[in-house]
Formats: sequence, C-alpha cells, structure tokens
Amino acid sequence: MHRGAAPWLLACLGLASACSEPVAPAERIVLVTVDTLRADRLGCYGDEQAHTPVLDALARDGVRFRHASSPTPLTLPSHASIFTGLDPHQHGVRANGRFRLAPGVPTVAERMREAGFATAAFVASFVLDAQFGLARGFDTYDDRVGEGVASRAARSVSERKAGAVIDAANAWLATAPDRFFLWVHLYDPHADYLPPADFLARAGGDAYAGEIAYTDAQIGRLIGALRRRFGPEGLLFVVTSDHGESLGQHGEPTHGHGLYDTTQHVPLLMVGPGLSRGQVIEPVVRLIDLGPTLLARAGARALGDVAGRDLEPVLDGREREARVAYLETLETQLSYGWSPLLGLRTADHKYVRAPRPELYDLIADPDETLDIARAEPELVAELDRELDRILGATRFDAGHAEVDAEEQRRLAALGYLGAGNETPEPPELGVVGGPNPRDRVHEITLLMRAALQVGDGQGRDAMATLDGIQTRENAHYQQLRGQAALMTRDANAARAAADALAARGADQDALWLRAMAALFDGDAVAARRDLEALLGLAPERSSAAINLGRLDEAEGDPDSAAARYQAVLARDPDEALALAHLGALELRRGQVERAEQLLADRNGIVARSPVATLHLAAAERATGRADAAHGRLKAALRFRPDHRGLLAALGRPPAAAPLD
Repeated sequence: MHRGAAPWLLACLGLASACSEPVAPAERIVLVTVDTLRADRLGCYGDEQAHTPVLDALARDGVRFRHASSPTPLTLPSHASIFTGLDPHQHGVRANGRFRLAPGVPTVAERMREAGFATAAFVASFVLDAQFGLARGFDTYDDRVGEGVASRAARSVSERKAGAVIDAANAWLATAPDRFFLWVHLYDPHADYLPPADFLARAGGDAYAGEIAYTDAQIGRLIGALRRRFGPEGLLFVVTSDHGESLGQHGEPTHGHGLYDTTQHVPLLMVGPGLSRGQVIEPVVRLIDLGPTLLARAGARALGDVAGRDLEPVLDGREREARVAYLETLETQLSYGWSPLLGLRTADHKYVRAPRPELYDLIADPDETLDIARAEPELVAELDRELDRILGATRFDAGHAEVDAEEQRRLAALGYLGAGNETPEPPELGVVGGPNPRDRVHEITLLMRAALQVGDGQGRDAMATLDGIQTRENAHYQQLRGQAALMTRDANAARAAADALAARGADQDALWLRAMAALFDGDAVAARRDLEALLGLAPERSSAAINLGRLDEAEGDPDSAAARYQAVLARDPDEALALAHLGALELRRGQVERAEQLLADRNGIVARSPVATLHLAAAERATGRADAAHGRLKAALRFRPDHRGLLAALGRPPAAAPLD
C-alpha cells in the first residue's frame, strides 16, 4: 500500500467537523476525475480484490458518498455537468465530439478565477480537447494528448497515460501560487485496457482492474507533490468519475448505451477542512452538485440558477433525503438512429423512459436484472411526470463542434463515433421513440469493435466485423464502413457508403469518401472537385487541403502544394501529415536545409504517425538520405511496433496482422 499517501491531510480534516464554527474557505482545491471508473471496483466501495490503497486511504481520511450518480455515460457531457451544475439537457452538450459548451454558460473555473484562484487543467483525452468548451476559465488548459501509448497508432494521438498527465500537473504545482483550483483528468480505465505489465500482474490479469491500480498509484504521486510543496492546510481534495463501465453486464461491453448503475454509479471522495474522517454519506447525490459545492467551499460566487445544489446540508446531516438524479444517453440516437434513453434515479428506484419503459427496485434488485414496470404502472406514471417536470427546465443551446476527418478518427480510436452524422434538432433531439436500444445491444458490441478497429487502422478486420451486422440503416454503420473501405482501398464500397451518408444529410463525410475513392481510381478531376467542395463546407478540414496539395504536386505545381501545406501548419503547427508532405516536397526540390529547419524539434510529431513517417522516409531515400530514412522508421516503430508498413520499409519480417 502507498502508506502515507493521504494521512498528511488529517491535520485539518477532523478539525472543524467536531465543532459548529464556520470552516474557512479552502485555499487550494484539487479535483481529480478518473474516466470510466466504476464505484464498485474500488476497495472502499466493497471490492476486496481491488488494488486501490491511495483512494481507499482518502475514503478513510475523509468523506465517501455511497450513492453518487452521473447524469450520462459519456465523457464530455458528464464533465460539462460537473463544471456547470446543469444536467445535459440544460447545458446542451449531449454527446462527445458533436457539441461544444456555449459561451454563455457559467463554469466553475470562471468563478474560481474571478475569486482570485489560479486555475489549471490537465486532461488525458482528445474527448476533452479545448475546442469543446471546457477550457473556459482556466489560465492553463493542458490538452496535449498523445504521450505514452506505444502500440496504438490512433490512440497514441487521442489519449495520454496517467503518468504523463501527473508529470505535467506536478510540474505546474512546482511553481503554482498559494491559491489555486486544479483539475486533473485521468483516462486509463477507459477501453481498451492496456495497463503496465506490473499492474496487470498485480490485478491477477484483470486488465480493467490493472488500469485502476495504475491510476491509483499515479494519484498517489499527485498527493505526494502537493504534500511536499504546500502541506495539508487549506486543501480540499476531491476524486470522482464521469461514468462507469458495463464490462458486459446488461449485454453492453463498455458504456454509452444504457442507464444502469454499472455506468451511472460513480465514486465520490472528499478530503479537506471541515470534513469528518471516515464519514459515509448514504443519500443519493449527483455530479451536478459537485460544482456548487466546490465554489461554496472556495468562498466563490455561485453559478446562479442551476439544477445542482451545494452538498453542505447533506454533509452536516440537515438533509437526509435522496436527491433525484436525472439520467440520459443520446448516443443511441445520435450514432445509431435508435431511441434515446432518459431516466431518473431515486433512493429506491431507477426509471428509464424507453420505447418500452423500464423500472427497477434498487433495494431488492441492485443489479437491475428484473424490470418491474408492468407490475408498477402507477409508480411508472409518477416518475414519468417527474421526468417531464425536470425536462421542462431552461436549457442552453450548445454549439455544434466541427471536427475534421483525423479528429473523427481520434474519437473513433477511443470507441466514439464523434461528429459527421446528422444531428437531430429540437424537438426530435432527445425524444424517445424508434428502435429500442435494449433490443439492439448485440449490434452495439459489433459497431464498437469496428470503431476501435478503424481507429487502430485495421481496415480489413473492421470490414469483417461490419459484415456481421444485419441492421445497416444508421449513419454510424455507414461511416465506419466507408472509413474501413478506404483503408482497404475498396473504392466501390467507399462510394456506396458515401451515397448512404449523403442520403442522411452527412455531406462532409460523403464528399470525403467520394474524393478518396476517386483518387484510388485515378480520377484526379473528380477528386479535386469533391475536395474543394468539402473545403467550402469545412475550411478547417486539414485532410482535404493536404490531399489537394498532393494533387497539385502530381500535376506539376509544387508552389501551390507548398502553400496548401503551409496554410494547414499555420492553423495547426503539429499536423503530422502536413509536416511530412511539406518536408518531403522541400527535399525533392533540393531544399534540404529548409526541410531540416521545418522538422527541427517536430520529428516526434511525425514519428507518431506511421503514414506521415512512411511518406517522409520515402522522400529521404529518393533523395539519397537513406540513413535519415532508416532512423526515422526506427523512431516511428517505437510508437507502433506492430505496424506492417514500417516493418516492411525496414526490411523486417511483417507482423501477422494484415497491412491496412
């Protein structure tokens, strides 16, 4: 066990809890959110096999909320709720990759900064990239993902390991001022599960448990840095999760497609001034209550008229009733064309509004295996009326996020569709009706597997997975099929997927697939037409500009090509493909010094992209720089040791996986 990880906090923890005097506002507030962490997989929540000594110590030294509820099993909307005190239907961020938090919604970070706190955030996944709106209010928002994943090409630019996140946070703490609000987001328990070997062994081969054990140890490192620099006084330390993980229960492999407690019950631990040691809070509380609580304990201005409420009355025993928790997932509607799911969690029951309503007695049936909706029609009607009342609250209109093809691939690598499909507008958005997700859960498993395969560049495997799906009317299926077809250079299949997407209004995806199919067929005129149309719809789409640059080069216009690559890099200096294509172009034009200057200090960016590496290495070999090409290929192999293209370019035996 990481002994001493939390007891340093004890000097101030029990101090105010035994008396009635007001507690001084916290001077330093640290919020850790561990993505995809089920409450019941921690030792302090009853898992006797868990290896979570740091979190268990926090539970002993502070307050543990037995029944904390997340509003949605999706990362971005859930975190938006934490930072706004609003449920997803109120703040308007209903899914990952499609929405951004509207500028008019007040956030915890804004209020903290207004109150004189330095504010910093360190996030571990592209799902929380600054473009989606949560960076507002943070002086520092470190979303530089892409570190520490050695064998997943797309995932390596979509997430970073907990160790890298804590390294960055601890470096900030080394020079942080005395008053600050720090948010640290860790992503490791999210699928797929790749813990370090020693933590996998410690967890007896359970990869999910190994990721949790590794994350627990990294939180211990953060606590150690806080102890060394600041000591215990004035610190409020909070750990929670955005949602849990189904792990095959209810037929769901991961999360996002149901509202059972496997994904909605999250841990919530608090250690700080005025909080009793070892206190367990029994009533249901909600993640939307966390933001108002943090602001109250900071002495900062409240968020205003929000659904969440300060937890102080619960902590001091004045409020003993469960708070009714709102639940939703629109992932089933937005990505699959099925019905959304809405629901409520009370002290005793879970109600889910679905094409066939569901009701569970959580006291008699905590695993939610027996649907009693037909046996309790009056209770169903009562809870349905309460749900309507909650849904009638004021909502904000979130902005629609615009993500390009590479960003979609980064989301797909994490198991999310991202943008690209049609997004229903109110009143259709969030209205229950259509195919029941409960009846289609087996297809979700296949679609998610295909999304991960596409994200990892396994085109042939993804096509085989998609062939096993019978229902093919949703845009998620067509988008994945089109991306897999491009990887296998099947132009006809890509065009068929493009036609299906165009029929559903997904014009950007349709144009991209058609342009790539035309390139495979050697039809440069059609490819240019579709790529230029795509840039007209989405000027920020780097992949379209890069491919137009390739066409310019092929047609003998290197200056136009260079201008396109430079424009992409002006917008995104770390775009690996633009770096590689511009560097290769300069080499072929004999501008070796210019190419080296361009790539200086940025070779690591290129190395993380096998496609960019192969393109640049080919140019280096063609211009007599074989040693440089060899070194580049070897460097890239450290990030993707199983990539057949890299192995073949180095003259090594290919891996067993098919070359995509």
